[in-house]
Amino acid sequence: MAHTARMDLMNTQAPSISVKEDETLAADERWHLVHRITASQQFAKATQLREILLYITRRSLLERATTISEQDIACGVLGRRGDFNPVDDNIVRVQMGHLRRKLELYFSTDGQNEPFTVLIPKGTYVPRFEVQSHPVFAEKLTTPPILEEKVAKIGGRFSTEKTWVISNKRYWRIPLAITFCAFFFFLLGQTSNRVFTQLKLQANNAQNPFLKRIFVSDLPVSIVAADTNLVVLQNVLHTDITIDQYISKNYPDNILDNASSPGERSVLAGLALRKFTSLADLNVAAKCVELSRDYGARTTIRYTRSMNARDFEKGNFILIGSRTADPWVEMFESQLNFAFERDPQTHVFYFRNKHPQNGEQEVYEPVTGSRISTISYVDIAIVPNLTKTGYVLLLNAATMDANEAATELLFHEHLPPVLSKLFNSNSDIGSQSIEIFLRDSAVDGVVSSFEVVSMRKLP
Repeated sequence: MAHTARMDLMNTQAPSISVKEDETLAADERWHLVHRITASQQFAKATQLREILLYITRRSLLERATTISEQDIACGVLGRRGDFNPVDDNIVRVQMGHLRRKLELYFSTDGQNEPFTVLIPKGTYVPRFEVQSHPVFAEKLTTPPILEEKVAKIGGRFSTEKTWVISNKRYWRIPLAITFCAFFFFLLGQTSNRVFTQLKLQANNAQNPFLKRIFVSDLPVSIVAADTNLVVLQNVLHTDITIDQYISKNYPDNILDNASSPGERSVLAGLALRKFTSLADLNVAAKCVELSRDYGARTTIRYTRSMNARDFEKGNFILIGSRTADPWVEMFESQLNFAFERDPQTHVFYFRNKHPQNGEQEVYEPVTGSRISTISYVDIAIVPNLTKTGYVLLLNAATMDANEAATELLFHEHLPPVLSKLFNSNSDIGSQSIEIFLRDSAVDGVVSSFEVVSMRKLP
């Protein structure tokens, strides 16, 4: 029944095509062009991009649509719900950027001889078809008839003039041939540079199981930014908000009973409904997006509040922050050895070591040595998503600055010695879920060093 309901929902979202409309499209060369594009090697692994291109083309040709909204594409193609808000979820803008680049690649390679080009101008999602101009090749150039007749009359007696006429024909070809070759080698060089850069990055990170499994695949990557307001609420109310409380329809009323006064309750209620994240988390997200482009991964930045549990069934994910800022971490905590907990008396958050090994502590608390010097901890782990079809990368730090520094450490082109030594000593680490617990030292909020406290291979 659930499967049938899901199929019915999909059918209601997809636009139906009547026989008349089908005949209209079949007679339109632009529709055939789009089908050649979606069947090309450039779109072979880009399922969502193919669906988006077919959707906006169909609407443009059949409805003569002058505007197509992000809401239309998100709900009609990408499976988003009716309450989709493009302010909170930029998936359409990200995918359209990928689509524009794929189209440019197609028309610079396989589609050079197509009669039309397909453009999607920035600021709109309506495709535009333009007649494609083709260069005139040297083979099509001929000597003017008058000169040909002159050559025939002169014959072999004036070989110098005959040679000049024939050479003049060649002179037409030389600059065109040079231009064509220069342009060809320019494209070849550009493509080679991109391929070389990508292969170099993959080679340098070949022993990094995090990057390899998150970015080097055809799965989309969702970067989930933290809810900074949630941290404020927990600090003010001295409580630990669970994922069930966070996704409840009664949120935030269900957690405001601990407010000290009606005024505080009112302020916190208004704050909870706003959507803010920290600058440190934005820097982490930007770093992830930059790296994903190097690998050609499809990446979307999502806000914690706009996620739901079913989102974690498909694709790869990067969760930025502990469960105090991103409650979705709670769904994967049972697999981890280092649990992020709060002391009910002191209200201080710390890491508890569930199964201490030789030389390890049972509790790891942040330490403030002086006004500006601190020691904190970061737990980095990679675990399967809910259906075990992809991976979730957890960046679980006690502070936002530590999260940002851990990203710089982990997502570097060359692995730092503190991690490369660890990976090299464990040859099978790339095939398992793993957890790495780090101690970081910071001065005035800037992390100066990391050391590996423990490493676990997870079941």
